[in-house]
Amino acid sequence: MPPSLLIYDGGTVCDDSITMAAAHLICKDMGLDGAITWLSRAENSSDLVWPTNVQEGLRISLGDVQCEGWEREWKQCSYSTSPDNCKHREDVFLSCFGKMLGKRHCTLRNGVRVSFLYR
Repeated sequence: MPPSLLIYDGGTVCDDSITMAAAHLICKDMGLDGAITWLSRAENSSDLVWPTNVQEGLRISLGDVQCEGWEREWKQCSYSTSPDNCKHREDVFLSCFGKMLGKRHCTLRNGVRVSFLYR
C-alpha cells in the first residue's frame, strides 16, 4: 500500500512522538498485517507527492502519539487530541502491508474513527 494520509476524526495526525510501534498498531487495528513505514512531509518531502490543498482544508486533530511497545491495540497508546505545535508539513503518511479485507478504519477508546485518505 502506498503511503496514505492518516486521518483522525476528520483531521490529520501530527508526527510528534510517533514511532514504528504506533504505525504497526494502527495498521493492525485496520485489519492489515503491519506497517512498512511512516513518513511526514517535514522529513521526506521528496518522497511525498500529495496535493497540499487537501491537507490545508483539514484541521490537525491528533498528535503526540506514544506507544511503548507493550500495547496490543492502538487505543492503548497515549495521544493528544489538541496538538498545539504542529503544521501540516508534519502530517503522518502511513504505508501498511497485507490485504485490507473490508476494514478501512479502527476506533479509538473515545469512539472516534481513524482511517486512511487515499490519493
